[in-house]
Amino acid sequence: MFGKSIALVAPMLATTANTTTTSADDAVFSAGTSLNNTGAVTNYGFDTVASGVLISSVIGTNVTSLTRNSATSGMTLTGATATINASTAINFNGGTLTLTNATTETGVDRIANGATITSNGGTFNWNNATSASAGYAENIGTLSLSAGQLNIISTTAVTSTGTATLTLESGSLTHAATNTSTLAFGGASLGTGTVNNIVVTGFTDTVAGAIIGPWATYGTSAAAQTDCAVSNINAGTANTRGIQGAGIATSLEGTWTGGATGNYTTTAAANTITAARTMNSWRYN
Repeated sequence: MFGKSIALVAPMLATTANTTTTSADDAVFSAGTSLNNTGAVTNYGFDTVASGVLISSVIGTNVTSLTRNSATSGMTLTGATATINASTAINFNGGTLTLTNATTETGVDRIANGATITSNGGTFNWNNATSASAGYAENIGTLSLSAGQLNIISTTAVTSTGTATLTLESGSLTHAATNTSTLAFGGASLGTGTVNNIVVTGFTDTVAGAIIGPWATYGTSAAAQTDCAVSNINAGTANTRGIQGAGIATSLEGTWTGGATGNYTTTAAANTITAARTMNSWRYN
């Protein structure tokens, strides 16, 4: 991995500044002091600890990599100075990274705009205060899906006069036919207005009746995925709201004649297959 990187190898606890932990027994919290080791930092955590670690300090420019080794906790960056924007790469291998912004932290840039995210499964949470009157914005680099399921969750919708936009760089939704990875987008009112949006720079708008791919889904949370994901369209009507649910209307199987590019929705009502059907996706609503 080039440059400075952070690897999320399942959730962890953090180290104190200038300390590399070597076993679960060394796991401690870091708060108020910069994590600024020279070189790689490997963090271990107790398997019985379920809560996420809270880092409220800067991860400094000397850190070349941060590897997370545990099974039950995650990392949360919060506060006006908690950033990892000196790292050029973030690697998910089952871990969780959460960015939390208070009402007064609308201008905090927590991740470098060009930081590449490589995923072998994990969760990226972006949490913003609902009452902020200014706009939240976080730009990250290109997302590379290698394996497993990555959850990208913009948890809260801004209910005041503010906006919230998480931006992924161009090329983030590239997915070869042999790629087995999946991507789950989620969040309150995600893509329904300007209060909570995830956008992908340079990505071609989804056309009516199409989806990003059967591997990309949409819902209110990682656990509540209810639709296929699309970009800048809903129920056949174009918009500029980024990632949202496809909203493809239900139909009877006799109309499923679109072949390998067809995407269909059906309900609990009886819908007996009367002939061979080829399709791209089928959603049971």
